[in-house]
Amino acid sequence: GQPEDAALGLITYIEDHSQNEVLQMINLAYAYQTIWRRYGKDEYFKKAEEYFKKVYEIGPDLPQGLYSLFDLYRATGQKEKVREFGGLILKNWPDDKNVQAVLDGLTVQNSSTTEKNDQ
Repeated sequence: GQPEDAALGLITYIEDHSQNEVLQMINLAYAYQTIWRRYGKDEYFKKAEEYFKKVYEIGPDLPQGLYSLFDLYRATGQKEKVREFGGLILKNWPDDKNVQAVLDGLTVQNSSTTEKNDQ
């Protein structure tokens, strides 16, 4: 629809004029993440993921890349990637109780799945 086209037009304009600076990549990733959540198109998810991965590659300890990938994968149910990025977050910020709770929840889910399969 029209709002989606306008949002995408603005994002691609910024993309075309971007200097590949980390802050611009973060903002583009958040913009794609926002329209992915709004319109649910896989292509927007892939662009958000791509930019967040670039941020992560440039600054592996930057919270924006780590937490955003963690949240993106959590929103799409990609448990192995949630574990991977959750582990990286806890390595840098071991007191993050929210991330620990998410990882603990994944472990509980796996245990109950294993128990059901064993019965």
